[in-house]
Amino acid sequence: MFLVILLSCIPGVAFAHTMHAGIPSEQLWFSKDPFFAGDTVTIFTLVFNSSNYRLSGTMTLKDGTSTLDTKPFVVDAGGGSQVVTFPLLVTKGNHSFSAVITQDQLSQSGTLQTDAFITATHTPKVMRFADDDKNQNSIGDSLEPPSPPPLAPVVRPASTTFSLTMPTSKDVRKGENTLLANAPTPIVNAAVPVLGAIEDFRVTEAVKALRNLTQIEAELHTSSATPMGSGWTLLGSGITSGEVAKSPFEHLKLFFALIMRFFTSNPYAFYVVLLLVLYKLVRTIINLFF
Repeated sequence: MFLVILLSCIPGVAFAHTMHAGIPSEQLWFSKDPFFAGDTVTIFTLVFNSSNYRLSGTMTLKDGTSTLDTKPFVVDAGGGSQVVTFPLLVTKGNHSFSAVITQDQLSQSGTLQTDAFITATHTPKVMRFADDDKNQNSIGDSLEPPSPPPLAPVVRPASTTFSLTMPTSKDVRKGENTLLANAPTPIVNAAVPVLGAIEDFRVTEAVKALRNLTQIEAELHTSSATPMGSGWTLLGSGITSGEVAKSPFEHLKLFFALIMRFFTSNPYAFYVVLLLVLYKLVRTIINLFF
């Protein structure tokens, strides 16, 4: 803890990192280093004069064998110096920069000295690579870490909910038409309104049962800590997980809603139960009066 407080008090030490500043390590230096393709930088070099003569001439900036720019300079005798600058629009790729004195004259009291020569006329080559930096984070694109691989598509397991292919109202209507087409006319005239009303009643109740079942399932999903599936699967998971003990009334409602949904949405089951009810009713009436 003491170390953290100490470092926070001296951020220059805690968060220091190397900057391109100080004494030049190369005879050419740059206004921005590293630089990237498309940047505008200035390249600097120094001309000094420790002789007794006034030095004037022309400095040429080269990239390999190509001439990029030329600048005149004048440096006084006795320790004079001048920084020569070259603005440059950087292109992508490898560069080999150097500065060369292509013309030089030494003079004293206005008199040109033809028998005097300067000791150094060119700098060593300075190698640089200018990379793209499309996201402008000061890291070359070739040094960027690779993008993470795309996530694999989620493969969901096949549903384990058991489902039956229920006959539709259209199937029932088709069965009615087949049955009534072969029945006597008096029976048809009496049966059509009755069958139509019963089928309409069944379809209406099937819609209500589905709506009621959906509402009960939503309530169980909200109240249960680990809801699983729907329909009979939801009821089974409630029994195996012990949730039925916490909400017995809701699970009982779910059971009856599933029964109602099954009989109203399955015409075969609906009409079998209806025939059984009618049979019992007729038997009861016969036993009462005969």
